[in-house]
Amino acid sequence: MSSTTQMVAGGVAAAAAGALYFLTSDTESLCQDVRDLKLLGGLKREMSEIAVRKHFSAVELFEKCAAAYPNRVSMVNVDESGAATPFSWREMDIYSNQVANWGLGLGLLPGDNVALVMDNRPEYVAIWAGMAKIGVRTALINTNLVGKNLEHCLKIADARAYIIGREHVAKCVELMDRLPGSNWFSSVTFKSMVTYPYQTDGSSLPAGFQELDEVVLSRNQSQPPRPGVSPVAPLLYIYTSGTTGLPKAAAVTSVRYTSAAKAFHMAFNITEEDRIYCCLPLYHSAAGMLGVGMSWASGATMVVRRKFSTRNYWRDCALYDCTVVQYIGELCRYLTLSPESPHDRQHRVRLAVGNGLRPDVWGKFVERFGVETIGEFYGATEGNTALVNLRNRYGSIGNLPRAVSKLGLAPFYLFQFDVEEEKVVRDKSGRCIRCGPNEVGEMLARIDTQKDPLSRFDGYRNKAATDKKIVRDVEKEGDQWFRTGDLLYYDKYGNYYFVDRIGDTFRWKGENVSTNEVAEVLNGFDGVQEANVYGVTIPHHDGRACMAALVVNPNFDATAFYKYNSENLPAYSRPVFLRLSTEMQITGTFKHQKVAWRKEGFDPSKVKDKLMMADNNAKTYVPVDDVLYNNIINDKLKAKL
Repeated sequence: MSSTTQMVAGGVAAAAAGALYFLTSDTESLCQDVRDLKLLGGLKREMSEIAVRKHFSAVELFEKCAAAYPNRVSMVNVDESGAATPFSWREMDIYSNQVANWGLGLGLLPGDNVALVMDNRPEYVAIWAGMAKIGVRTALINTNLVGKNLEHCLKIADARAYIIGREHVAKCVELMDRLPGSNWFSSVTFKSMVTYPYQTDGSSLPAGFQELDEVVLSRNQSQPPRPGVSPVAPLLYIYTSGTTGLPKAAAVTSVRYTSAAKAFHMAFNITEEDRIYCCLPLYHSAAGMLGVGMSWASGATMVVRRKFSTRNYWRDCALYDCTVVQYIGELCRYLTLSPESPHDRQHRVRLAVGNGLRPDVWGKFVERFGVETIGEFYGATEGNTALVNLRNRYGSIGNLPRAVSKLGLAPFYLFQFDVEEEKVVRDKSGRCIRCGPNEVGEMLARIDTQKDPLSRFDGYRNKAATDKKIVRDVEKEGDQWFRTGDLLYYDKYGNYYFVDRIGDTFRWKGENVSTNEVAEVLNGFDGVQEANVYGVTIPHHDGRACMAALVVNPNFDATAFYKYNSENLPAYSRPVFLRLSTEMQITGTFKHQKVAWRKEGFDPSKVKDKLMMADNNAKTYVPVDDVLYNNIINDKLKAKL
C-alpha cells in the first residue's frame, strides 16, 4: 500500500471514529467534551508555540504581573502569631532584581545551580525568581531533611552557592566540609515578620557562613540583562518525596512550569481578584509550581503561612479573604477530623485545588466547609503529562474528552499491568495492550517531541534513574513512553480514577489488593481516625498479607472492627495484621510513609506500637506477642491465615 493510500485510509478511519463518537454521545457529556476540547486545545496551541521559541523563561510571567499590577499585593506572609505582611508586585520584582545582580557579582553564570533551604515566606519565591532572571537554576530542598538525606539532596544539586534560611543553618553546618564549594549564605528576611532566635548582624553565624540580606539589599534594583535561556532548559529542580528511596532531583523546565500555571489559571478562571491560600511547602511542586504559577499567570495574590495548622486554616482564609485554597495528601482528612469552628463556613473560598483527596473524605470536606469546586488533579513532578478534574466530578482525578482517545490523539493511555510481575503486559508480538473502560492499568505517557514538543520527558539529574522511568516498544518498535508508576481506570465518560501506586498494590490468596481501596473502607469505621495500608511478607506463604497501621480512638473495639471488615471487604483484602499507632508517619507533603513500616512488618521486636492479628476462629483481633510471632513465622498456627 502506498504512503498516500495509507494516509487516506487513516483519514477515513479517523473520520469514521469521530462520527461514531458524536453519534453515540449523550448531549450533556458531549457538551462537556466540547468545552474541555476548547480549553485543552487553546492551552496546547499556546504552549507549543512557547516550546519551540528560541528563548523563554517562566519568570517572564512574574515580570508581566509586576508591570501590570505594580502596587497590588503579590504575596502576603502570615507569621506564627497570625500577623500579616503584604508584598507588592513591585517590591517582589525589585528584590528579585537585587538577588539577580548579587548572583552576577558572585560570578554565577547561566546553567549554574544554587540550593535553597528555607521555610515558607515571600522571599523564598523572590530568591529563585531572581536566580531565574540570570539563567541560574535553583534546587528547592525539602526543609524536613536532616543528616544523610539532606547531604544527598545538597550533593546532587551540584550547587555553586547554598542559600540557607537562618532557621536551618544549624543542621547544615556539619555538612559543609563534605559538600563542594564554599559559598554558604544565610538569610532571614528583608521584610517578612519572621522571628528566629538569632541576631541578624552575622555575629551569630557559624564560621563559613556569610550574611546574605544586607549584601543583597545593597545591590542595584534594575533588572539585569536577560540571558538567552531555552524554554526547555531547567528552571528549577524539585525533589521527589522519597517515599520509595532517596529523593531524586526532577528537572522542571520553563515550558512545563508555564503549562501548569496557565492550565489551572484557564481551567478555573483564576483572576487578579482571587486570593490563594497556601500553607503547603514551597519546595514542593503543588505550592512552588501550581500555587505560585497560578498567581503569576493571573495576578492573583498568594497568602502563605509557614506550616499547615488545622486551627488556623479556615481562620486565615476568612481573615485574609481567600477565595482559593490548596491541599495535598491527607490534609483534607485532618481538616474534617478537627473540632468544628465558626470559621468553617465564614469564608469566601470557592475552589480547592490539589491532589490526593480520597473519595471517603471528598463528600465530608465539601459538605462541612461549603467549597463549591474541587480541582483535583493528577501529575508527577517529573512527569510529562497530567490530568485535571475540569467537571467537578466526585472522586475523579481528571477528565479527557473521549474523542481525543478514540482518534488516537491522547498524550497517554492505560495499559494492562501484571501486579505480581510488576510490569506491563505484552501480547505475542511484544506490544503492550491498551485498557478499556473500567479496566485497571498503568498510565504510560507518550514521549515524541517531533510530533508534540510538550511530550518531552526531562527526567532527573541522575541518568540511570531517568532511564528506569522510560518503557520502549509499547505500540511500535522504537517508541518511548514515560512510566507513571500508577494504576488508574476510566469510565465510559472519560473520567479517570486513581487506584493505587505500583508497589503498593499486592497479591494475596491469588487476588490483587489495592491499598488505597482498602484504606478507604477502613477509614469508614467509627473508631478509626486514619488508616495506612500495605502488604507484608509471611514465611511459607505466597504473596503479601494485608497490614493496616491505624490511628484509633480510645474506645476502639477490635471485635467490632473485625466484624466491620468481614461485612465490607472480601476475605483476601481484610487486614491480617494491625499496627495501632498514636500518630501516622507522613512525608513533608502529607503522603503516608510506607517503606519503613513495610520492612518492620509485624515483628514485635522491631515495632514499638501495639500489634494485633486477625483470629478467624475467635472472630476478633488478638495481640501479637513473641510466642504468636514465632508460631507465625515457623508456620505453626492452628488457624488458617
